[in-house]
Amino acid sequence: MTDPLSLTKKRPQTPMLIGYDGRFITKKTTGNGIYATRLIEALSLVDDHNYYRVYMADQDARATLELSKNVEIRAMHSLHRSAWLRVPFLFPWELHRRPVDIFHAHYTVPTWIRTKVVLTLHDFFWVIHPEHFISWKRIPLTWIVKRSVAHADRILVGTSFMQRETVEYFKVPEGRVKVIPYGIDVRFFSTTSEEQRAQLRKKYAIEGPYILAVGDIHPRKNLGRLLEAFIALPRHHDTKLVLVGKPIWKVGDLFGRIKRAGLEDRVVATGYVPDEDMPGLYQGAEVFCYPSLYEGFGFPILEAMASGVPVAASETTSCPEVGGPAALYFDPLRVESIAESISRILTSPELRSKQIEVGSVWVRRFSWEETARRTAEVYWELA
Repeated sequence: MTDPLSLTKKRPQTPMLIGYDGRFITKKTTGNGIYATRLIEALSLVDDHNYYRVYMADQDARATLELSKNVEIRAMHSLHRSAWLRVPFLFPWELHRRPVDIFHAHYTVPTWIRTKVVLTLHDFFWVIHPEHFISWKRIPLTWIVKRSVAHADRILVGTSFMQRETVEYFKVPEGRVKVIPYGIDVRFFSTTSEEQRAQLRKKYAIEGPYILAVGDIHPRKNLGRLLEAFIALPRHHDTKLVLVGKPIWKVGDLFGRIKRAGLEDRVVATGYVPDEDMPGLYQGAEVFCYPSLYEGFGFPILEAMASGVPVAASETTSCPEVGGPAALYFDPLRVESIAESISRILTSPELRSKQIEVGSVWVRRFSWEETARRTAEVYWELA
């Protein structure tokens, strides 16, 4: 863990009050929520000089947070979930009545505010792959995010890939876009018992060895091609495919293909899985496959490596940057490439052992304490 005292030389003498957009903090966290939750928890540990005010709409989620005394939870009305009310009305009025020194936003910056702004952008796949996003939301969301980028004093991204994307698309100076890699939840480093993994198999109706894929189910995750690759795998008819994630959009085609292929007994779709079950599901897998077409970061790659599972991942966007030398990469547009990578891991004990060993070292590069320390430095630069 980063020592808070190591940061004192860089911080201003007067403590700041930092407003923190916590709308993604919910009881059922996924990518954006993982970042929002783990970062504020780590900031409360490494930055004991400043004060934080976290604006949350999901009040039930506050019980899941582990925070120090320098963090205040500000309960917002449920209407806060709507960008059309939050950005132009609710947040500006709140920040006018109760000013902060710096506001840390996620994707959208409130209008009419006169404070310094730090903006986190995880990705903007709806711009790059508009066919993979709900059409009526795409144009207004793009406008809001463009406006937010223009008003932000600093923009934080998790990878160099996202820095290049942000500079190229939004035409902002590279110096305004800072790369701060995300962390990994320490729970994934803890080994679950065979009994615990057996209980999870029973809970989610998983029998036999399985290939694991994790992420909300929608076209960008490329699960259709993963399914075709699974069908094409030779000599692995006892292996299951387990899909972990909430069905979000255009899921009918995927599930229809599973049914038409007669694979209901070999493909398991668990839906959302709570955080406490994820380490055991990772650790029980033969291989983790991440075929996504576009990712700004890709938490599951690191979660699998921390869990001691070999990773086959897409060779595009940020995945090679996150997975480094520890993953086996494939062309996500070619079914045969996906199938070949999975098959190599399943059939080569040497390759499997090497990936697990390299992955266990590589994943130690990522920690939420380091993410928080570098984020706090951005706040202090703006002070």
